[in-house]
Amino acid sequence: MTQTEIFKTELECGGYSAGHPWYYLLGGKRPTLKQISAYAERFEKRGYRAEEIDAAHRLPEPKRTQVLLKIRAEIMEGLRRDMSGYREAVRNLSAYRKNHQPEASPKICDDAHVAMSLKFSHLLNDFIHLQKLDSVPSQLDLF
Repeated sequence: MTQTEIFKTELECGGYSAGHPWYYLLGGKRPTLKQISAYAERFEKRGYRAEEIDAAHRLPEPKRTQVLLKIRAEIMEGLRRDMSGYREAVRNLSAYRKNHQPEASPKICDDAHVAMSLKFSHLLNDFIHLQKLDSVPSQLDLF
């Protein structure tokens, strides 16, 4: 088993990944921010802002740098907001699990499970976007 396969299985439960509400319903562990960031490095899809970042990269200077810095600032603001929301979702999931016994054959997930999967996905996208920005050559690298 490769390191990537091992890492993927850490964020899977009952055949579901951490981006799916059933992962949490079935008792999946809450991923740490470091785990989500590391998962983003190995994620095989591009973030939804990849085309915007590529388009900004093709702009002439100094517009290129201005737009890339603006995009980075927006992503960092979103990351801070999403980290706060993720921590709240983790607390809510912990409280939910404390007050609800797991069902042998669950049929539906609750808001706590959906919130966790959504916040995981938001953070995953934030980290993917930052990695995309980090992969864009700096102005000095262009010459």
